[in-house]
Amino acid sequence: MSKNDLNAKVVDKILVHPELMKLKVEFMEGEIPDFKPGQFGTLGLPELEPAGEKVRLIRRAYSVA
Repeated sequence: MSKNDLNAKVVDKILVHPELMKLKVEFMEGEIPDFKPGQFGTLGLPELEPAGEKVRLIRRAYSVA
């Protein structure tokens, strides 16, 4: 996996409750998609090897609020 595989990065994480968090995502280029509350987006975070090498993306769906 190369650095060019990613188009955004998580810049902040706020743990609201043990089962709820807020993520602030910054897009590296382009415009922010026009989302409405209730929609969801897929966020892929890189899985890292012990040496810090990115292996694959772990994708999860998150609700937009």
